[in-house]
Amino acid sequence: MRNLKILSVVVYFLAAPCWAQQLDEHSERALEQTVDLLNTKSQREKAAAETSQSREAHQRAKDLAGSEENLDQIYNLSGKIFQDLAKKANGDPKKMQELLDQALADPQGFASQFTPEQKQQLKNISIDIEKVKGASGGAM
Repeated sequence: MRNLKILSVVVYFLAAPCWAQQLDEHSERALEQTVDLLNTKSQREKAAAETSQSREAHQRAKDLAGSEENLDQIYNLSGKIFQDLAKKANGDPKKMQELLDQALADPQGFASQFTPEQKQQLKNISIDIEKVKGASGGAM
């Protein structure tokens, strides 16, 4: 159950319209910058404050994570999955949106396409969240 919640947050991050880019030279740089943003706390907090959608996604992730370390792991996994998604769609924003819509409709089916490393990372995050939530009674 916890994996499904984490997966929902990951998909929610990826569904933000600002992420969709084509993979020409400029877009490849934009993809790299997006992944860097997801992996750098100060950058993602600045970006999270920019729109109501990003504030909501960031707050959902914080509420779910239970700790800053888990939050970092969730964002890191989101970045990896986003890279794969962009490449799978050949950078086509419409195709990326279709894939994200499918992911929102069927998160477990979406997760079944993860690499073994991504599946293990999702499992590890889930276990870490359970430990934190159990130790703190659910508060971050």
